[in-house]
Amino acid sequence: MSLDAVDTAVAGYASKATVAGAIGGAAGWWSGVDWLGATGLLLAVGGFAINGYFKRRQDRRDAARRDEEHAEHMARMKRDELEGQLRIQIMQRQINSSMEAEE
Repeated sequence: MSLDAVDTAVAGYASKATVAGAIGGAAGWWSGVDWLGATGLLLAVGGFAINGYFKRRQDRRDAARRDEEHAEHMARMKRDELEGQLRIQIMQRQINSSMEAEE
């Protein structure tokens, strides 16, 4: 299983835990069961923290991937530019040699 898949799965569970904790906490405080409210609040905060952690990891991986793609693109552009310059030089030499042959 890839790291992206694991992070996505954990982030999904953390989101569900955040929602469940918030609902459980609200229900606990509303019904007057303090331990249920506190547990729900802790679960919601923990899920939120885990989700934030995995989101930052995903953002860092995405940024690294974008940087790598940008570097590849720049290298490809540089290669294409050099290839174009070489083609121009070849054509200029062919023109010069054909002009010299005519003289």
